[in-house]
Amino acid sequence: MLGAARQMGGRSLKFIVFSDNHGKLGGMERVIRSHPECAVYIHLGDSEGTLQTLRQNHPQLQFWAVRGNCDFGSEEPAEQTRQVEGHTLFFTHGHHYGAKFSTDHLWDKARQLGADVVLFGHSHTPCQEYREGIYLLNPGSITHPKEGPPTYGVLDVRESGVLFSVAEVRG
Repeated sequence: MLGAARQMGGRSLKFIVFSDNHGKLGGMERVIRSHPECAVYIHLGDSEGTLQTLRQNHPQLQFWAVRGNCDFGSEEPAEQTRQVEGHTLFFTHGHHYGAKFSTDHLWDKARQLGADVVLFGHSHTPCQEYREGIYLLNPGSITHPKEGPPTYGVLDVRESGVLFSVAEVRG
């Protein structure tokens, strides 16, 4: 399923995670240029039509995406589940789960699916939590952060575990 993703250091797959760019491409283009080692990008919604442009500009890359509450007419699914290196990743924008106010419904969905990694956006605020064997991760907003600078996520999935960091958009 991840044939196009580049393997790094043995059994490790690296993903860049975007959310909530609300129609602006600049930050995502800068991040893509700064991560040539990455072949799969995950967008957590509210792209407002920019995913098609990214796919046209970068046909060599894969973009896994879900639609957000501002993605009117989008054909992206509302949520996805993917198997990666023995981990189950569930990703959604988060608005259907009340993610701006609480992460409880996301935890419930993860347990229901047997997912050990949940990626979500919507709140425009980075979040990194771990409990009961489940990682709950939000990269924040790449163009409209609620607080602080614009951010994105770097997700490294290994058979032995998951590493996630929030990075600031530079340039």
